Amino acid sequence: MLYIGRILKLKHRTSTSSLLNRKLAPLWLAAISALAANNVFTQAPGAHREQLVQRVLQQLHHEAYDSALTACAMIRRQWPDDPTADVLQMSLYQTQMRNFRVRRHEAAFDSLSKNAVRLAEKKIKEHPTAEMFFMQGSARGLQALYRFQQGEWSAALRDAAVALHAMNRALQKDESFVDASLTIGLYKYWKSQKLGFGVDLYAHEREEAFVIIERVWKHGRYSTVEGALTLQNVLLYSRENHKALEVNEWLHERYPTHPSVLYHRALLMERLQRPAEALALWEKLIHRINTSPWQSHTLLAECYLHCAQLGEALRLAEANGAHASQKVGEALQLAAWHAERRNRTLELESIFQKFDDIDGEIKKMQKDRERNQSGN
Repeated sequence: MLYIGRILKLKHRTSTSSLLNRKLAPLWLAAISALAANNVFTQAPGAHREQLVQRVLQQLHHEAYDSALTACAMIRRQWPDDPTADVLQMSLYQTQMRNFRVRRHEAAFDSLSKNAVRLAEKKIKEHPTAEMFFMQGSARGLQALYRFQQGEWSAALRDAAVALHAMNRALQKDESFVDASLTIGLYKYWKSQKLGFGVDLYAHEREEAFVIIERVWKHGRYSTVEGALTLQNVLLYSRENHKALEVNEWLHERYPTHPSVLYHRALLMERLQRPAEALALWEKLIHRINTSPWQSHTLLAECYLHCAQLGEALRLAEANGAHASQKVGEALQLAAWHAERRNRTLELESIFQKFDDIDGEIKKMQKDRERNQSGN
């Protein structure tokens, strides 16, 4: 699912390199973020290990995080010289952080990434197979993601370049291993978005990216869910709403309480002018967040704002009375409460709506209600 970390200010020696890196950094970050939940390795030596890897994947998608960590530990104990367990655990942490917009596991993530990179690079020298190149690309890619979020741009760009090169090598070794192309597809997509300079110079790359990512969804060995999440997100970002809904239907049928699926489905219902369905989805997502161990004020402020906006639109359209107005006021009050408590150092933003815009809309709606109430 495309969940991009906040880009910190770059400091480079020349204005030319600074401008280039400002344009390229989001491309690398978006492409590499796909690796966060796309780090599953094929051809494990033995059916038992293969079963453990599959178990981690299933538990990850169904949000059974504690069970997935236990399975990672079992893999690590039995194959201590292999990066699979570390990278799977990194994927698990990154999934939690992106789904709930929290930065809880960054210290553990950093430690795991260093060990995974070391083990992967050793393995690539011993076994230069498609799977090992994929391991190397995944480990370096996840490390790049972490460094981007920390503002370590030079090191992050080096890691990202290695990751994409490794994914290309994996495909050269085995072109049927389409999982490795997800990162490449995402890079092409964000290149078209960020380097088009307002004239759509790379429209062909965007269309090619859609095809590549859809192929992962349809034919990936292990990355079908991540391919679907990613395709849903880029289609939604490109305002291809009906196509995005087709992918979301597939996801929602399988993972009806998944926070990322609910979030994007709610956005889609709003865009498709289905406000009652959208409101019910935002309320369901709020319940899901409030019953999880991770609450993000950033995410909750956004959810409650949407509830207030949709509630007000439905109230006006249906000529509802005081009770509906009270519910709108309660949602808006909760949106403001969470916005005031937002911690930028501990929480992440959505790529669809920046927090400053959310906060601005909350304040505007509060002023409008105060003005209307004083006029009455």
